[in-house]
Formats: sequence, structure tokens, C-alpha cells
Amino acid sequence: RRAGVLADARGEIGIVGAGLIGTELAAVMAKRGARVTLLGTGAWPCGSLLPAPLGKQLGDYLGKLGVRIEPSVRVQSVQRIPGGHELQLLGGRRLQFPQVAAGIGLIPNTELAGQAGVRVTPAGIAVDENLQTNFSEIWAAGDCTVHYCKALGRLVQSQHEEHANFSGLAAGRAMAGKPSYYGALPYFYSTVGDCGYEGVGLVDAQLDDAAAAPDIYGYFEGGVLVGVLYWNRPADIERATALIESRVTETAALTALAR
Repeated sequence: RRAGVLADARGEIGIVGAGLIGTELAAVMAKRGARVTLLGTGAWPCGSLLPAPLGKQLGDYLGKLGVRIEPSVRVQSVQRIPGGHELQLLGGRRLQFPQVAAGIGLIPNTELAGQAGVRVTPAGIAVDENLQTNFSEIWAAGDCTVHYCKALGRLVQSQHEEHANFSGLAAGRAMAGKPSYYGALPYFYSTVGDCGYEGVGLVDAQLDDAAAAPDIYGYFEGGVLVGVLYWNRPADIERATALIESRVTETAALTALAR
């Protein structure tokens, strides 16, 4: 509903952030007839997640919708001006738009937890496999947390509705005296117009990646599979999860994913 209000207001909008939220919003707005400029820090949209071939496909698709993409830019400030907003970019350029929206991720608010002595990390409140903090009477769930994932052997951050829903259920059960193991791999999905993709595990462009097929990519750390991305095809999350949990090497992983 809010996207529709923005799209109808003066017909032009600048979207700061070319990640999951920014690209989804850009596609919706463009299809509604708005003139959209998408500003991202990477060389292509969703540059922190997608390998170059898929990121460029996504950028080409958004371009066909009429989205103007400003890659590799950083917004330093946003100021109100008569008739809209002015964005100052690193390097001195200034852009003006009647409407501006931001999809730049989130920083967990851990201040209260930290003041109470709860263990926190830069990525969130640290919880164990039962969503319990270092205090036996305090649990935490959702985007504000980092939970222990046995398959990856570390605390992981997962900011998506699946995690929010299921970690909340697990924390509630634990608080009621019926703890159940919660060690879910990070998971996300996104639909950007006709482009859809899902990822499980550590899907991070900073990791090594390799294509098992044009629409399936594996992500590797030390030669071991830690994440899988499915592009414009049904995702076999159970299979990908099993492979990650088995800690298969790159050659075996790519062969299995390609079947």
C-alpha cells in the first residue's frame, strides 16, 4: 500500500540501497509507472549476495523495467529541499528526487540487553540452540539475535521472516519448559518482478562461489560448501541443507547440486 502511495506521488523516486528490499521496491514502483533511480554501493544490484552473472541479470531486468541504476555510490546525507529531497553522494555529486525511500538493512538494537549484562555481538544478541542468552531466565528471538548453527559451527545472523517466525516459536516453547533444538541455517528468498531466488546457509559474495548449473550456485569456505543459491527455479532447500550439514567439498557439492 505504501509503495502505491509513493509511486503516485510526483511519479519519481530515488531508492537508496540495492539489496533485497531496494530491488523489490524498485521493481514494484517501476511496474506502477514511477520513474525509479536505484542507488547501490556494489557494481550490480544485490552485490553482497549474488555472483556477477546473476547480479548483472538482475540489473538488466530492472533496466528493462525502466529502473535507472546508479552503481558503486554511497549516500552521505539526505536533506529536505523545496519539492523533495537532495542526496549528497561521496565524492560531491548531488541528486534530487521528489520522494526518497531507503532499503539499507538494519542494525540490531542491543543496547538494553548489553546494559543488562546479556552477551551481545556487533551482529546481535547471542543465544544458544534453545534461543537462551547467557542468563538462564532470558531468551531472545528474531532479527535482533545471532544463534548457534551446528552445521556451520558458529553464531549466525538470519534476518528474514522465516527466522522471525520459527525462532519465536522455539523461544516460546523453551520459555514454557519444552525446549526444542533451533540451529537453523540462514535462509532468505526474494522476488523482483519476474526474477526469483532463494538462498540457504552462508550466501555471501565475499566467499568463493561456483556454478553447479546456470541457475544453482554453491558458496564455499575453505573448499567446503556453506551456502547454496537457487535462481529462477524451484529450490530444493532440504537437499541443500543436507549437503551443507554433511560438509561436502566443492567437487562433490557441485556434482550433487547439478543432479
